[in-house]
Amino acid sequence: MKQVSVERIRDEFNKILFSPRPSRGLAIADDLGVLQLFLPELHSCRGFSQDSMPENRDLFDHLLCCCDYAPLHSLEVRLAALLHDIGKTETRSESADGEISYPAHEKHSAQMASEICNRLKYPRAFEKKVHHLIMHHMFQVRGKDSDKAVRRFVSRVGRDDILDLLDLKNSDIAGKTGPFHDQQQNGNPLQAPVIPWLNELRDRVGRLLQQQSALTIGDLDINGNILHEDAGIPKSREMKKVLLFLLEAVLDDPSMNSRKKLLTLASNYYRERILPLKEDT
Repeated sequence: MKQVSVERIRDEFNKILFSPRPSRGLAIADDLGVLQLFLPELHSCRGFSQDSMPENRDLFDHLLCCCDYAPLHSLEVRLAALLHDIGKTETRSESADGEISYPAHEKHSAQMASEICNRLKYPRAFEKKVHHLIMHHMFQVRGKDSDKAVRRFVSRVGRDDILDLLDLKNSDIAGKTGPFHDQQQNGNPLQAPVIPWLNELRDRVGRLLQQQSALTIGDLDINGNILHEDAGIPKSREMKKVLLFLLEAVLDDPSMNSRKKLLTLASNYYRERILPLKEDT
C-alpha cells in the first residue's frame, strides 16, 4: 500500500464510496490495517463513544452508517457524510457536572476533511464543496420557521448546495438509529427514513428555489455600476457594504427587489451610515 500512488488509492476509495454499502469495504479496510495508511482520522474514531449513540456503537460506526444512507449519486455528499463528525475526537469537552459537548466540532471536522481531500489530491472544487457541507451540517432551521428564516438559510448555504446539505442532514439523522454494517443482510442501498420536519423544510426550500427569489447579490435588480452612476456611490469597499445591506433588505422583504426601491434604500444607507464614518476618518 505504501508504494501505491495517492491517485490510485483515491480512485479505489471512490469505488468503495460509490458502492451500495460503503461501510462494508471501509470496515474490512480498517480490520486489515489499510484504512490507517490513507485515512487515519477515520480510524481514530473507532472506540470513541458518544452519549447520543445507541449502546455498543461508536463514532466510527455512526460515520460509516451515515455514509451508507447518503445518496448514491453524489460522491461529495457521501464523503461529507463519512467525515462530518471526525472533529469530535479533538473537541470533546466535559463540564463540571459531567455534561459532554463538542464545541465547534463542525469547523474542526470541515478543516480535517479539507486536509484529507488535499492529501488524496481531490480537485479543489470538490474539496471546497465537502468543506462547505460539513461546515453547515449543524443548521437549526426547521420546516415551520418563517419565510425570512428559510430565505436567509438558503442564501447562506447557496442554491447549488442547499439540497445536498439536506441530504447530508438526513443521512446524519438516519446514521444515529439505522442498521450498521455488521447488521446488514444484503448489499442493496439503504433508504433513509422519512424525517417529517426535514421533508417539510425540503418542500419549503424547493418552492423558494422555483420562485427565483433574490438570494445573492447577483440576484438583485441593481449592481455596482448602477449604484455608481445613479446614486454616486464610489466603487470601493463601501460599495460591497451597500450591496450586502440591500441583499439583507430583500431577504427580509422580497418586494424590495426593484431598481427604484433599491436605489432609494442605497442612497439613504450610504448617506446616513457610511459617509459620516468616512468624514470622521
